[in-house]
Amino acid sequence: MMREYRNEADAGIRGAKRLLYAYRVALTGIHLLLTGELVTNVLSLHEEYECRNVLELVHVKMSREQATIVEADEHRYLSDLARLEQVLEGAVSRSTLPEERSS
Repeated sequence: MMREYRNEADAGIRGAKRLLYAYRVALTGIHLLLTGELVTNVLSLHEEYECRNVLELVHVKMSREQATIVEADEHRYLSDLARLEQVLEGAVSRSTLPEERSS
C-alpha cells in the first residue's frame, strides 16, 4: 500500500484512500498478531493503537471518493504509519499465533 501511495504521491496525487488502506493493513496486522482477533475496521482500532490521524483521514475520504490530502499534512500520516510499522514488527516477535495454519 505504501509503495502505491508513494508512486501516486510522486505523480502529485496524495490519496486519502491509499493512506487509509495502509492504516488498515498495519492496524489489522498488529491487532491480529497480538490478540488473535481479526478486526479490519480502522475506526474500531485507531484509539487502541493511538492513531488519531485516522479519524481525520476518514473525514477527508468521506468528503469525496477521490479525496486527497495536502502535501503539508503528509508528514504526519507517514510518520504515524512508520511508527505503526515498528509496532507491527514488534508484534510479530511477540505473537503467540502459530507460524503455520493447522489443518
